[in-house]
Amino acid sequence: AAAPDDRHRTLEGEIHIKGNEPFPTAILETASHDSWELVGLPMDEARALQGRKVKVEGTVIQAPGPGVWLPSVLVQGVPQPVGR
Repeated sequence: AAAPDDRHRTLEGEIHIKGNEPFPTAILETASHDSWELVGLPMDEARALQGRKVKVEGTVIQAPGPGVWLPSVLVQGVPQPVGR
């Protein structure tokens, strides 16, 4: 059986906000152009970091795979800016 922390993931990328009120979605786009939905990230935090490169830790809710339009990760803690 897989270890419970197999789903823990650290992702790095830029935060973008897609969609419109009342349902905006915070997205992390990695250097390899994978996009992840950031679940549980407060929208004001996402807006403050929009366009910045950050490191996000979290638990994979929806893993990338066939038929998955947008994988998602449940964010733990606050995304940390990376570099400048």
